[in-house]
Amino acid sequence: AAGAQRAGHSPDGDGEDLHRPGRRGAPGGLGGGRNGRDEEHRQGGDQRREPRSFLRYSRPVHVETIIRSADENKAGPGKSGRIPAPLAIILVAAALFRAVYFFFYARDSIFFDGLILDSAVYDSWAERIAGGEWLGRQAFYFPPLYPYLLGLLFRAAGHSLALVYLLQALLGLVNIILIHRIGAALFGPRAGILAAAGAALYGPFAFNEMKILGATVGLTLNLTALALLVGAETAACRGRGVPGRWLLAGLAIGAASACL
Repeated sequence: AAGAQRAGHSPDGDGEDLHRPGRRGAPGGLGGGRNGRDEEHRQGGDQRREPRSFLRYSRPVHVETIIRSADENKAGPGKSGRIPAPLAIILVAAALFRAVYFFFYARDSIFFDGLILDSAVYDSWAERIAGGEWLGRQAFYFPPLYPYLLGLLFRAAGHSLALVYLLQALLGLVNIILIHRIGAALFGPRAGILAAAGAALYGPFAFNEMKILGATVGLTLNLTALALLVGAETAACRGRGVPGRWLLAGLAIGAASACL
């Protein structure tokens, strides 16, 4: 006890040093006592509350990446008016594939003009619209934009399913360009080319283009909305935010929701 007093510590009645770190209830001690247990619980809680990355394998797109990718993408169709040579090759190959697909589909498939299920519903609906029944008589069970577009086409050019298929195949090529543009704007020209090649090789795109379904038109509208959003974000990162771009993107999203 005397040694503890000389060292500046004060023993209790039992001769124990109240400031010894291992003693129960010692100030700052972690070995026991309520204070020690609270401190241990507090430290453990702090460790358990460390933020966890749920997307630890993802690579976020930062502002610098968007601006740098936009600067590198000088050869895109929206910059100089010229389509890059690799993208042109992909588009030619995709167009040839669709031409061959259309030829054999028209020659061999009974479903070229024999419509069933949703396709038959859209076709009959479009014919009624072309005949002047614009408002209908009941609530829409299917998204209404696609049959109204078909109705306008049938009214202008007659009931031609082949024309619908060809126009949707053309939209398929537009979709490849949009996919390239989005990929190049976000991740660089090489990523844009790879994305366009993957889209050209994706069979369901060409399959749905030869159906009386709203999938192709809806995909075009969604890709257009995404391209507008990327362009608006790029302009905002450069300090040239244009509200009209965000408005156009919102309109495209709304139109897509009425088609799918």
